[in-house]
Amino acid sequence: MSYIYAIQGPRGSGKSSFPLTFPGKVHIFDLEYGAHRAVWRVDKSKYTLFRLKPDINRMKMVKGDQIFGEAENWDIICDEYMKLLQSDEYSTIVFDTHFKLWRLDHRAELQRKQEAQLVKGTKVEDIRESLQPIEYGTPNQQMESMMELAQVFNKDLVLVNHEKPIYITTIVNGRSQSVASREMELEGWSKTENQADWQLKTTMIAGTIATPGVEATLPKFNIEIIKSPVGAQLVGMSIENADHEKLERLARAKGG
Repeated sequence: MSYIYAIQGPRGSGKSSFPLTFPGKVHIFDLEYGAHRAVWRVDKSKYTLFRLKPDINRMKMVKGDQIFGEAENWDIICDEYMKLLQSDEYSTIVFDTHFKLWRLDHRAELQRKQEAQLVKGTKVEDIRESLQPIEYGTPNQQMESMMELAQVFNKDLVLVNHEKPIYITTIVNGRSQSVASREMELEGWSKTENQADWQLKTTMIAGTIATPGVEATLPKFNIEIIKSPVGAQLVGMSIENADHEKLERLARAKGG
């Protein structure tokens, strides 16, 4: 049985390494160009990487500029994803990070809206800068379809995410202000938690572990279970230096 895994945590906490412990071959959509920090720990036959061609002009872009290339990049990812779903070679597909995928999806939709304006004669300086809330329906549907198709084709889908602080409203000098709390939440698409079967949070812990075939010792990390497909009895449990096998074994033992 395949599952959708949403993994969150701070940088360097093992969230990109965890998918490499899954059985079979893993394909990583390396959307932040950072997978090299994790994949060096496993044999090259275990995984393949997909990276979009970087756009060096992006550093000059400001809000309100016409968007180029995002719709084309979204189509490239969708085509690659469909090939992977239909391939017997791969059992696990990883998006690292899922936030980058979501951002690309809605910027692709904004690009299409801008191009439609230009066709109708709108000046470049007057094109829209953002989507309206009602227009997020198309990107939302596309993200949901990607998750549903993973289950239809029996692929494990791993969505790697950073975290962001939860903001709370408080009174500062007599005025109501929104300030960052110490609590963290998943950064990305708001429906990720609802769509995922497993939601996992990684954190670093003191100490190092030895890995067979690797000279360097690696940092230890914990994975806390926030949501599981076998019920609430696993929620709140932590696994030290977790891999896919440990998680599956725990699910079988505690989930019945």
